[in-house]
Order: sequence, then C-alpha cells, then structure tokens
Amino acid sequence: MTLNPNTTTATTAAHWDWKRRALTVPLEAFVMCVFIFSSLVDMQQKDGAI
Repeated sequence: MTLNPNTTTATTAAHWDWKRRALTVPLEAFVMCVFIFSSLVDMQQKDGAI
C-alpha cells in the first residue's frame, strides 16, 4: 500500500482523531448503560423487589 504524498501528518492525525472519537463515544455510552442497568438491578435485588 502506497501512501498518498498529498496526505500530511496533520490530516492523518485529524483522521485518526475523528476515528478514535467515533469509536469512543458509542463505547462510552454503552458502558454507561450497562453500568446503570446493573446498578438498578442490584438496587432492586437489595430492596427485595425481585
């Protein structure tokens, strides 16, 4: 694979920054949902609601 000589380090860094953000945001949202859900289930079990 040959690199495009017109691609600068700045554009490559910006591209990776965008890709990292695009992957990180949904992952963080998913982890937070799992954490909140598990906390709610844990609280219900302690209260004897289940």
